[in-house]
Amino acid sequence: LRSVEQASPEAGADWIVYGNRLFDPGREFDGHVGIAYGGPDLSDRNLRVLSAFHDECGSETRPMAATGDINSGRMALEYALRGASSFQLHTFFQLPSEQFVLRSGNRTQKALHELYLDPDDGLVVWLEHLARRWDLARHPLRLTDVVGRGRPH
Repeated sequence: LRSVEQASPEAGADWIVYGNRLFDPGREFDGHVGIAYGGPDLSDRNLRVLSAFHDECGSETRPMAATGDINSGRMALEYALRGASSFQLHTFFQLPSEQFVLRSGNRTQKALHELYLDPDDGLVVWLEHLARRWDLARHPLRLTDVVGRGRPH
């Protein structure tokens, strides 16, 4: 991340996409040794790295898209607090349709409903929490108001 951020504008990237997979050459899964994987191990590592990057570089960095174990609006906000202004999700949209609370609509609609509106881990409830905590404007709630602000203390 540091080398991408420090590159000159002519040689550097316009955006950073960070954190899709971990690879462990000794890890075994389903009879295969040496696998790429994600899940909580990935998001824990990503959030630690992004926290250190944010502490070192501050909030004035290239725009960042986060990926890796984003399975709730709350997790998306954890990435946003560390500088991500957009998110890439893949696995969450592949969950069986029955795993989502919303009973009507297609799988994409059900997944987005859960990401935004889950009463415990939805993006809206956690944006509202941060807006109250930091005395931010709440009408409208905006993701951009929390991007790069670091973790609340």
